[in-house]
Amino acid sequence: MSEELVEAVLGEMERRGLRIKRPDTLQGASGYEYELKALVEDVRTGKSLAVAFVERVGPESVLPLLAHRIDLDVVEVVVTEHLDESSAELLRAAGMHVVEISRCDPAEGADLICELLKLQLGRGRRGQPGLSR
Repeated sequence: MSEELVEAVLGEMERRGLRIKRPDTLQGASGYEYELKALVEDVRTGKSLAVAFVERVGPESVLPLLAHRIDLDVVEVVVTEHLDESSAELLRAAGMHVVEISRCDPAEGADLICELLKLQLGRGRRGQPGLSR
């Protein structure tokens, strides 16, 4: 995914009052450290959401993204330009959110992510609010 598009989406989110930490590193339950492109925080609530930007969500990306999701136990959004719907269904079944940005401009993509932030934060996979760190 182009750096311009990533910066446009993150810039739109900042304009909506969200704090963006980029890049950020989180340690998983396995001890492995993951570098995230962005950790988005709602300044009012202090809750965070991990955002992964990938060029394409297809069969080849499912296992790495699921491992990331399971090891970190975070509320996570995957933003992509190209989407294989069956692969996205697998990620959604694991509690991830997938946003296909190629079908909208960066402002619309930021809107979708902001809505997910409002709806999903506070419902960690194991009942933990926000991130588990």
